Amino acid sequence: TLELDFSDGFTVLTGETGAGKSILIDALSLALGERAEAGVVGPGASKAEVSAEFDVAKTSPLREWLIQNDFNADEPTCLLRRVVDAAGKSRGFINGSAATLAQMREAGEMLSFTLDAMARGGICDQLAGGFHRYSTDREWLVPHFEKMLYDQALLVRVYRQAHSVTALPQY
Repeated sequence: TLELDFSDGFTVLTGETGAGKSILIDALSLALGERAEAGVVGPGASKAEVSAEFDVAKTSPLREWLIQNDFNADEPTCLLRRVVDAAGKSRGFINGSAATLAQMREAGEMLSFTLDAMARGGICDQLAGGFHRYSTDREWLVPHFEKMLYDQALLVRVYRQAHSVTALPQY
């Protein structure tokens, strides 16, 4: 079991090769509705389970969507959970209620604002492409001029996943 608690604001995943960054991104993709395969279930295990919890503002479009689709919207969070069995069949849940894969993806689309903000923000290199590794100011407008090739590769995967889920051209 792995549990991460991200602080408010922009979060950067970093670590040495083999630290688990790709595992975390793949798990998040599953929670957001990416196609599941039996290979995600570990040897000897009967199932794999992934959960991702997101803070949701009372006035957010996602909260309105939760209400319109009869999902519990009483809490200030949205819990996406996916269970994949050894045969590759999966079940999805939003705030404890069964959800279709399409609903998981739709909720994920509403959470893509972070990717949009990254692409518009100061750490995106509009001239040379890619993203700077981190910023030197609190608002993330002044980039530190260092780019790591491996970090760029991870972001490419995240944006590719966002495109496959949303089909939006900016990803």
